[in-house]
Amino acid sequence: MNVKELKVILAPLEDSKELSDNGYLCLNVIGLMKGVYKDNPPPHLNRVSYVNAWSYRHDYEGRDFSSASNGYMYNLENFKDRVFNKIKKLLTESDTDKIAIIGINNPIDGYCFRYLFYTFFVRHMYFYLPDYRVTDFKIQNGISMDEFWKIAYTDIYWKHREVNITIEEAEKVLSENEFRFAKTMPTNPHYYTLRKTWKDWDKFADVINLIRIKGTAIIAMNTMWRSLEIGDYVYWHLSCYDVAEDTDLLNRKPIKK
Repeated sequence: MNVKELKVILAPLEDSKELSDNGYLCLNVIGLMKGVYKDNPPPHLNRVSYVNAWSYRHDYEGRDFSSASNGYMYNLENFKDRVFNKIKKLLTESDTDKIAIIGINNPIDGYCFRYLFYTFFVRHMYFYLPDYRVTDFKIQNGISMDEFWKIAYTDIYWKHREVNITIEEAEKVLSENEFRFAKTMPTNPHYYTLRKTWKDWDKFADVINLIRIKGTAIIAMNTMWRSLEIGDYVYWHLSCYDVAEDTDLLNRKPIKK
């Protein structure tokens, strides 16, 4: 069997056009690029992940990289057949031996999903692409693999917040505030409360922070949430980079007995 050698480079979005002009097959591994392009991404970017990293924006913006990484990899594994069928098709059509895995750097820490995608790619390519081997690999304009793995499954946010409320205190303050039924989501019956309806916004932030630190990460509707059981209810909310100013919604539903 003749093994085809592949050169793989990990690069940020701003380098993709130049790499494409130099013969690289550019793989968009973050899905829909909301907030980057008004319309569809340019044709030199080939979408292959089928996972919208935008769904995890609250997590990586909040430096909850553990939630972002777990959510992205969970969904990527679910789509691996489609991902590799698309890559195989693109490699055949382009007749190239050079691949650029394209993502967007987190401006603070350099976190990017392209590192995760490369790990996923080499893990499965021996089954899906048995005729190919990666013989040359480099990173362009990004942190090193070692630096990435030091933060990939951490929640840096926790290091900067303290829990200022107990479970018992949270249960009491939650009972004192209004929750409305979510009429727009009949397939997922639950209730919600809005920060703007609370008299004490600091208490709202305290509850959010309690869930964020004491709760667990769950995945629903392709999005990561922080969840915690308090009293007779399970509460959840999106991760966010400043709970006091940016988290304005908290959900709950009764715990099934």
